[in-house]
Amino acid sequence: MRSWVPPVWGRSPIVESRSGSPGIALLACGGCGYTRMMAMRTKFHEQLDVLTDRLASMCHLAGQAIKAATDALVRADLPAAERVFDLNEQIEALRARARSRR
Repeated sequence: MRSWVPPVWGRSPIVESRSGSPGIALLACGGCGYTRMMAMRTKFHEQLDVLTDRLASMCHLAGQAIKAATDALVRADLPAAERVFDLNEQIEALRARARSRR
């Protein structure tokens, strides 16, 4: 998909399509910084998507941990209670990765 980008400082734009990101166009106008800015914005959104996925995984695991803890408490089931600790370790591992931005 080709997108149109308005000219900057009266220069003619050279429009490039980015594969996988329809509608994002880069303007190669030689030194204006627009291309770099768009690359940084794209990288930011990629990192934001990864963080969103990790947070969703953490929420899912937290829901499982709450259900397992409730079931273990109601049944007085020690092995089920120990599973909650395993889920908590997984949540903490995801939290550490999210904080380190890897």
